[in-house]
Amino acid sequence: MVLMFLAMLVIMAMALFDILSRDPALVRLPKPLWAIVVIVFPLIGSALWFLIGRRAAPKAEARTIVVREAAPSAQPAPVRDPNRPLSTEEQLAALEREIEEDRRSRHIAELEAELRRRRADGDGEPA
Repeated sequence: MVLMFLAMLVIMAMALFDILSRDPALVRLPKPLWAIVVIVFPLIGSALWFLIGRRAAPKAEARTIVVREAAPSAQPAPVRDPNRPLSTEEQLAALEREIEEDRRSRHIAELEAELRRRRADGDGEPA
């Protein structure tokens, strides 16, 4: 019985901390109302908070650092605050995009070389 009470207390504390620390723009109803619901109905209020009370936080934006001029991509680069340092996830995303751009550039170079070779051989395109 004590263990269930402690579990309920921990869940309520987590919900209250999340309510108080979450940006008001990411909360479906006013934060004081959620705090009252969680305090009055600890288990049900906490469950409702975690299920329907909060909106998902926007995903972190990433930045690509490119020395050479890159080919235009299908998606524009996200806008971010240049004064904020990049997080680890943002750095990894930037590296993954750079690797993908390099792979595409190499593939295009290989195709162009193949096309030049075929034109030089006089093969042309098949009919």
